[in-house]
Amino acid sequence: MNGSIRRLVRDLKNVESNRKIIRARINEGYSKSELAKVVEFKSKQWKDDPKMNPYLRITTIFAPNHFGNYLNEANGYSKIINITTTSDGQRAGKTPEEIANKEAEHLKEIERRAQEAKANNEH
Repeated sequence: MNGSIRRLVRDLKNVESNRKIIRARINEGYSKSELAKVVEFKSKQWKDDPKMNPYLRITTIFAPNHFGNYLNEANGYSKIINITTTSDGQRAGKTPEEIANKEAEHLKEIERRAQEAKANNEH
């Protein structure tokens, strides 16, 4: 089990029955990153839902009859997020020039504020 899965399910007992169900999904061809994606997605989705929170357990998340659907949900959610924003948080659809101009404006503002702060400290 990789570190991200271990971190996400740290409150769950590290017992053979839990490891067995996780190994079963890996043996079916799912990657460790896919397992981690599902755990992260379902944790976010169910943690504050009183109806679903009790199902936030290894036997439900990694159940053979649920896991594929959960992975599809997580992948679908990831695609929606990637369509609306880029990795740097910019709105998707901006041209490289628009992004570069915005970054340049931001750097100028940082420089202006630094000069202003320096001038205020000298007085």
